[in-house]
Amino acid sequence: MSRRKRFKSNKIKPRHEPGRPPGSLDSGEGTPSQFSVIAYGEHEAKKLTPQSLSEVKKLESQYEVIWLDIIGVEDVRMLEEFGRLFGIHPLSLEDVSNVHQRAKFDNYETYSYFVTRMASRNNHLQSEQLSIFHQGKFIITFQEVAGDCLAPLRKRILAGQGYIRKRPADYLLYALVDTVLDHYFPIVDQIGEQLDELDGNLIESNRSFDLAQVHQIRSELLELGRWIRPNREMINQLLRDETSTMSKETQVFMRDCYDHVVRLYESIETYREVCSDLRAYHLSVVSNRTNDVMKTLTIVSSIFIPLGFVAGLYGMNFQHMPELQWKYGYFFVLALMIAIVSGLLFWFKRKGWFDD
Repeated sequence: MSRRKRFKSNKIKPRHEPGRPPGSLDSGEGTPSQFSVIAYGEHEAKKLTPQSLSEVKKLESQYEVIWLDIIGVEDVRMLEEFGRLFGIHPLSLEDVSNVHQRAKFDNYETYSYFVTRMASRNNHLQSEQLSIFHQGKFIITFQEVAGDCLAPLRKRILAGQGYIRKRPADYLLYALVDTVLDHYFPIVDQIGEQLDELDGNLIESNRSFDLAQVHQIRSELLELGRWIRPNREMINQLLRDETSTMSKETQVFMRDCYDHVVRLYESIETYREVCSDLRAYHLSVVSNRTNDVMKTLTIVSSIFIPLGFVAGLYGMNFQHMPELQWKYGYFFVLALMIAIVSGLLFWFKRKGWFDD
């Protein structure tokens, strides 16, 4: 499969057909979800593996912060049970199940709901929706599949590094968003290095230049921009919402996330312009090379056209041609041809046709 087709296959598509009632979930039971819990306070942190959501709910009285991470969003019975236990609105559950959401922030009466996207880039660019609920001591995250970019955050919690175990659950919410956004930087930097290499190949005319790769990178930058841009709106809305469950102290840290989003988006826009410049420069180089070839062919044609005329003139089969019986006729024609070539080359030189 080509790069372009492989990239198109990762476009985010709605899972449900149009026209369904709002807040509805798929009927039946999908792949069972997996639970993992990190419960912690200032002096301790534990990694737990509960068997049900009701067990997680009982941890509220034992720990200061409970991070419930749920892998898999197709288990409808689990989503419905989660909605009953935590008082989650059906629209939020539908957004969890439909993994085509853009980054956003919804503030409800008893909880806050966030959506962002985790990105990865190996052979091609991919993203995964991360849904985050904040309700009191609980931070609940929903992921589509196992494997994420949150391992450094888990390590910090369990090791007690930084401020995270000294602060309430809303700080964990900030840390989740910050970690997701931080993992965009290596992707953008990798794309920047590729563009630098392509730029060097283009300048050195003896090296190959892959225009298809530039087009692929530009498509990936468009997709990255589509994922990152809504985060700016989400964070800005959160910072302006006076009814938000996030404390003023944590909002100060959240402003740093806003700065990260702005930097990422500016870098993406810059690299998009670089892609456009590379394509334009490549087309200009190809056009100049074509012009050089055409100029060479024109010079050769201009030289051989009069020579062909002379040869054709004396190649006619008329009996009465004065030069045919002349002793020096052959040498005269050769000298005439040499004079024509020399005169044309001198004229082309005066016109600057041989200049680079």
